[in-house]
Amino acid sequence: MRPAHRQDGDTSMSTQQMGERWGITASAPPINPAEVETGDTAVEVVVMWGESVLLVEHVSPPRDVMIEQVGDVSEPFPAVVERGGRLFCVVPAGATGSVKVSGETRTFAELSEEGKLTPFDGLAGASLYPLPDGASAQVEHAGLSVIVRPTYAGKTVAAGAPVVWRRYAWVGVSVGVHALLLLAFYFMPPHTSALSLDTISPTDRMVEYLDVAPETVPDEPVSFEQEPAEESEGEAGQAHEGEPGDSGREDAPQTNRRFAIQGNDRTPQMARENLRENMAEQGAIGAVAAFMGTWNVPTSPYGADQASGYDAFNAIGELMGDVQGDSFGRHGLGMLGTGHGAGGTGQGTYGVGRLGTIGSCGQGEDCGHGNGTGRYGRGIGGLGPRRTRPEVNARSTGATVMGGLSREAIRRVVQRNLSQVRFCYEQGL
Repeated sequence: MRPAHRQDGDTSMSTQQMGERWGITASAPPINPAEVETGDTAVEVVVMWGESVLLVEHVSPPRDVMIEQVGDVSEPFPAVVERGGRLFCVVPAGATGSVKVSGETRTFAELSEEGKLTPFDGLAGASLYPLPDGASAQVEHAGLSVIVRPTYAGKTVAAGAPVVWRRYAWVGVSVGVHALLLLAFYFMPPHTSALSLDTISPTDRMVEYLDVAPETVPDEPVSFEQEPAEESEGEAGQAHEGEPGDSGREDAPQTNRRFAIQGNDRTPQMARENLRENMAEQGAIGAVAAFMGTWNVPTSPYGADQASGYDAFNAIGELMGDVQGDSFGRHGLGMLGTGHGAGGTGQGTYGVGRLGTIGSCGQGEDCGHGNGTGRYGRGIGGLGPRRTRPEVNARSTGATVMGGLSREAIRRVVQRNLSQVRFCYEQGL
């Protein structure tokens, strides 16, 4: 495309067309009109507003063409009329324009002076100009440019060659056969092997030979057996070391009251020494040194440095009683009566194992449970031999793994139960 400049004396262009115009230039020889046109006459009417084309009409056979409801047209007016087989261009009153015939352009004013325009009784003040073959008239009226040109009717383009269905008969037959085969495959029941729920295949029996783990050397078992510890010999029925006595206060009456230790400690314990006795037997220095002892509380050689308890006051009474308070004392550590009774190590004393009662010593010089010959119940007691439990030994050995699961099998099981894992996870949240 290139711009087309307006040439001097060319009145076929609108007065609004100024400057450069762009159009399509021919790049090949013109087409023979006989190839696209017929011999029938026609008229071409083009309505333009400036450079914009508003209407294009090809009328065949030629007849009257009215311009209405286009642009600023207030009243319809004819663009071309047909009289006696000839075409006349209508020039309304006040309209301007030109006619181009055989490459020569003449205005309507010039044609009116030459007397080539005739009055038109169909429109007040309008004139008619007969259009010869090959002429082109352009009328500018009411802001519109109307181009009228006699021409020949164009040939009708054929819709297409008729379809020869005989050529496509075999195509239809092939489509039908393939459709029947697909339907047969769809409705054909599966093979009986596909309905089997048994997942064992003939190749499964070879898995244990194909997937064999390397043989591992077992580790030496570790024995946890321990040598029996040597036990010292002892005298059967040994009494507690020391003389049994009573719990109480010597200068208090017999009142059946129990002892008490003042304090707020929930774990009571007696003191080993009594502060009153120390102060009575020792001087001032001894009293200060024994200050860590306890005043007016029960004592025990197996007690702590300082007594502690959870009672409201201190009292030296019996081991058991109705209320707290001082008492003369009874029910000490002995072989008879209430209390904890005798017992202990019995170091340096003789027991009652040789008195001929139940639990006496057995045969032999040594008595008691130990490395000696004495045994429980053998001899005078008459009890049967002591039953021993079998020793339990724990040992660890190496684990032997034969075969294993592939990563694909593990991933398949995880994917299959992924919804359950997600549900449990959401319930946990």
